[in-house]
Amino acid sequence: SSGINAEYGASSQCVFILECVSDRHSLLLLARSMQDVRKWWEIPSICYYCSLLGNAFGLPDFTIGRLEESLSSSEEDLLLTEICTTLTQAILPDATDASWREKVSTIFTDHNISNPFHNQPIDKQLSAWEKLDIVYNLCELRMECNDTNGMIKTLEKWQLKTLPIGEDSEDMLYWYFSGTRIYKQDRNV
Repeated sequence: SSGINAEYGASSQCVFILECVSDRHSLLLLARSMQDVRKWWEIPSICYYCSLLGNAFGLPDFTIGRLEESLSSSEEDLLLTEICTTLTQAILPDATDASWREKVSTIFTDHNISNPFHNQPIDKQLSAWEKLDIVYNLCELRMECNDTNGMIKTLEKWQLKTLPIGEDSEDMLYWYFSGTRIYKQDRNV
């Protein structure tokens, strides 16, 4: 099981430290609170991806906190719609804000990816985990598009790899993302 510790500094700001897990599908399917959402390592991964390639791919600019809010929202969120539509359009160019869910269903079925819309109404309310899984998988699939190599060549090599900021005596790695979160990874998991 994944553990989370909250450390409170003098400024009363909370730094979330995450113990990463290797099997992302073993996490809760439903987020019951923002704290659950903050445990998911895919969020900083998506944010790093979008900050690095967002301009080239036409993705909106956003923060980790804004993405967490979008995932936790029980209503359709414009940020998620824009991210999903933009990523889906690179794979299936005829995708629109109104059709991205149908296109994601097609793409996921074609790529043998777990499809949250399989045998479900296309307008079903998605859980936070399902939304995250969709965005994460679309980011992965976007990297397979033909135009991606040309866009990546414009980046410096140091930009393409994130390194941990440190490690401790218990063999834990620490990662820092977007100036807001420090994540702890157990190398033995």
